[in-house]
Amino acid sequence: MEGDARCPLREAAGSGHAKLVQAMSDLGSELRRLLAEQGMSLRDLARHVPCDSGNLSKIARGQKRPSPELAARLDEVLGAGGGLAALAPAVAPGALGTNLDLIELARRAEASDLGSGTLGLLNAAVDGMCRDYPGADAAALSARAGQHLRYVTRLLSGRVTLAQHRELLVIAGWLSALIACTCYDTGDAMAARTACRMTQQFGSQAAHAVLVAWSFEIAAWFALVEGRYPETVALSEAGLEHAGVTSAEVDDAAAEAHAREAVRQRSEAGGWPTRLGAMRLNLGLLAARRGDLDEAISHGSAALPLPHRSAELLPRAGELCRAVADRHPGEHLVDKHGEELAVPSAPDPWVDHT
Repeated sequence: MEGDARCPLREAAGSGHAKLVQAMSDLGSELRRLLAEQGMSLRDLARHVPCDSGNLSKIARGQKRPSPELAARLDEVLGAGGGLAALAPAVAPGALGTNLDLIELARRAEASDLGSGTLGLLNAAVDGMCRDYPGADAAALSARAGQHLRYVTRLLSGRVTLAQHRELLVIAGWLSALIACTCYDTGDAMAARTACRMTQQFGSQAAHAVLVAWSFEIAAWFALVEGRYPETVALSEAGLEHAGVTSAEVDDAAAEAHAREAVRQRSEAGGWPTRLGAMRLNLGLLAARRGDLDEAISHGSAALPLPHRSAELLPRAGELCRAVADRHPGEHLVDKHGEELAVPSAPDPWVDHT
């Protein structure tokens, strides 16, 4: 601390230590006097107690504090009438007096209601659900992930070690991320955003940078699908920053790269045609903004034959059609794309048409 400022806690600790050192020195001096008076060596005394002679040597030199039990026994063997035991420094109530006290505290800290394989089974289950994501039914997968998340949160409220607590937080974070994706795929955007925020919360509590970064990545996907391109880039940059990565450019190219990667993954894995269509339409809009008519129409046409022409896809397709028509009026490709958009599609099996 600066100047003459003093820390009362430090002063108190220093005073207590000085008193302890003096008490041990006084007891050691009295112990040596009694031994000399009776013509007894430390080894003789150790045999009578019995105890370790090396331990007694440290006590006699004032380097170690004897336990109350040992001080009483030394007093008894040397016939000190309680005088020696009275010199033994007292142990404060609640203080850690022995190595066994520390071991017991460590044992309690390691106590847990979790079995040795529980975390491994949970991690395997979460990995399996994430692998199933590209092709599984979104609603069913969301329900499964929700059941596991409820189970994990119950475990978090029980008796677990610090390491287990952090791992459970990480598992809960990945489950929340999965639920955010499945809820968005089923059209429940509000639940998806809540789950996304939960992912960030669990990641922050566990100090897990990758989870926090993924929460921003998922939010960026939401923004991209909804056409909020500046926000998409900002969220992607925030995710990269939390993951410890930097980016050189922040513009439409970043959003386009994100969409291209999403299309590649969905095309390879199969499943989720609505998302695949939305990503293709976004790529078409980005191509239209930079004036690439052929690529814009190519992406738009690829999105239209998909099985789902949902309420999400049709407005985006119309937006793309208007964008290319404004930039390229009278073009044959533009007119043809407009005709494709007007062709009725097969009924959406996910929509109740009754």
